[in-house]
Amino acid sequence: MTEEVALGIIIAVLALVSATGRLNAGISWSVAIAGLWTLIAPAIIRYGLLSTSRTNDVVVGFIVLILGFANAIYRQSPARTTHA
Repeated sequence: MTEEVALGIIIAVLALVSATGRLNAGISWSVAIAGLWTLIAPAIIRYGLLSTSRTNDVVVGFIVLILGFANAIYRQSPARTTHA
């Protein structure tokens, strides 16, 4: 449970910095990595296969991973400029 709380705080802080700070793909990649860790950590710790906590970790980890990855890709795309 301590790991879940710590990862939740880490994800929240990184997401806040990513949303309010300068455009930085590195922070978004960090959010994606934290989501991946949330997804795979229960398997390493060996929770029960069908526990509610495990299911919650997998769902939340998958969502954070996908959103962090999408945001990182979006932040890395080159800025389009128009020449007048």
